Amino acid sequence: MNINIIIIGSMVVIYLARLVYIKLQQKEKYSYPKLQIKASGIHGDGVFADRIYNTGDVILEDIFPNTPPGFDLYKMSEKEFNKYLSLHGKKINHCGKNFNSDLVKRDKKYKLVATKNIKKDDEVTANYNRVNKNYPFIAAADKKFASC
Repeated sequence: MNINIIIIGSMVVIYLARLVYIKLQQKEKYSYPKLQIKASGIHGDGVFADRIYNTGDVILEDIFPNTPPGFDLYKMSEKEFNKYLSLHGKKINHCGKNFNSDLVKRDKKYKLVATKNIKKDDEVTANYNRVNKNYPFIAAADKKFASC
């Protein structure tokens, strides 16, 4: 067998192994067994509580679990925002008046916290405009968004 073929084959195997390793590293660091994603009455899919959350309880430990250490969220592009936002974070629907969660920054993480008691099977919602005031890198609600 030609040595060049062996070298090229080895390089391909190393490259593919690297891609698999990178993909595994990009998996979210947190799993949320107490949250479900299912059809929402507000818009598309939403996040629903699979247990009771009391006011002040952390619902999501980190909505940006995939950001590299030291990454400045305030300078990220929309593409980076969508890449680093957790799956559950992407499914939180906007609710103008009756929202039940808010985003807070604690311990260098952006956590979703209950602002009122949330019953099992209730949809977890946030007021995008309120979140945007505190964290301008997160977009405000579009005027055509459904209101609840």
